Amino acid sequence: MSRCRVVWLGERSSEPRADVVSTDDDTGLMLLVAHLIGLGHRGIASPAGTSAS
Repeated sequence: MSRCRVVWLGERSSEPRADVVSTDDDTGLMLLVAHLIGLGHRGIASPAGTSAS
């Protein structure tokens, strides 16, 4: 039986043998907005929409 390594990106997995890589979205967004404000931008919007979960 051959095996391959599995890494889940950006979501949780119930599979205990898989590694999970996730990001700190809240901190990333705060850093992004602070950077844009530092550049002088004031009209900042997000087209992300709402979460279905």
